[in-house]
Amino acid sequence: MSIRRIESAYATFLEDKRMSGTEMSVLVALAYVANEKRDEDCYPSDAYLAELTHFKNSAVRNARNRLRSRKIIDWISGGMGRQGGNISNRYKFLFPHLKMPSK
Repeated sequence: MSIRRIESAYATFLEDKRMSGTEMSVLVALAYVANEKRDEDCYPSDAYLAELTHFKNSAVRNARNRLRSRKIIDWISGGMGRQGGNISNRYKFLFPHLKMPSK
């Protein structure tokens, strides 16, 4: 878990007036599973992101595609595993570490 990245995700949401609640939830879920010790990359499946956000898989996919198109996140496709199943994507955060705004 990356507390710094979770804080940055929420601060990015507050700054970006176009970001929907679904996009914010997916972004915070990605930050939640990010590994501070491994360059904050993360590898969650769409099903796990759906579980964390309480949205359907299709809503998660749509939100992450919008985040990618606006250059907030990016990922490398995991491809197919040996058993024929999909391997999780490798996600990267493209926004800087931000602090929460103070009142």
